[in-house]
Amino acid sequence: MPIDNVHDKFFKDSFSRKQLVEGLIQELFPKELGQKIDLASLELSNNSYTDEKLEEHFADIVYQCTYQDSKKIRVALLFEHKSYQEKYPHYQLLRYLLNAWEQDHKEKEPMLTIPIVIYHGKNRWRYQSFPQYFKGLDTDLIRFLPDFNYLLLDISQFSDEQITGFSNKFLALSWILLKNSRTKSYLLNITNTFVELIKAIESAGDMSYVRSVFLYVISTNEHLTKQNIVEILQNISTQTNNVTMSILEARQLEGKIEGKEEATILFVQKLVKIGMDSATIAQTFDLPQNKVEEIIAKM
Repeated sequence: MPIDNVHDKFFKDSFSRKQLVEGLIQELFPKELGQKIDLASLELSNNSYTDEKLEEHFADIVYQCTYQDSKKIRVALLFEHKSYQEKYPHYQLLRYLLNAWEQDHKEKEPMLTIPIVIYHGKNRWRYQSFPQYFKGLDTDLIRFLPDFNYLLLDISQFSDEQITGFSNKFLALSWILLKNSRTKSYLLNITNTFVELIKAIESAGDMSYVRSVFLYVISTNEHLTKQNIVEILQNISTQTNNVTMSILEARQLEGKIEGKEEATILFVQKLVKIGMDSATIAQTFDLPQNKVEEIIAKM
């Protein structure tokens, strides 16, 4: 699977969890803004406002919520694909906002959208306002330019200590993995932190997220060996051990399933045994869902 797809899938699986987004708003939004958002009203939307061109730049997760107890607004989490800063991000963001508002007009009045760019490249993202793209304009000309802001969350600018200090451990775990994911065998550098955060997620009872996390780290740690994983798992629950080793075995089978019926069947069976459903298997590993369902029906 292309590495960008792996990052996208992990982003979408993580930020589709309401409790993680609640933590993001509480801990990373400007205080004055975050306090005015009713967290209890957060509702994941099925809508996406990317199009063919925008999909080259970012993936989106969209929530609707209530602002100051009355007004409905949209929070759009935009996961930047590139490992370097986009030169003119407002161009893509303006297209995104227009897509959202055009869709709104088909049904109701336009809804205000807060665009949040989540960037996990190595180099710092330098924020500019839209008018700053245009040099030498006086105020009489600047008034003809659109001027809007976006909220930038540059993961590279958070230290590991800051991240582990987040009170929301779902957010902390996703943030530290995304921050380090472009470093080879990064899990070996953050093993103790990773184990403590996994324990917190286990305590919260969300084994589906534990599974998603291990699927991600196994897919993005190029030189991580089976022995490395065994050592990491020594201080984690037996249930997580079993889930992780099944994922590792399934990953080893994945490269052998091209055109091989028996390998595909074994691959799907292992994933079902760790609790993955047909839709998740099909989407995660780019397999036809009807084929996956057929294999499951015969188990």
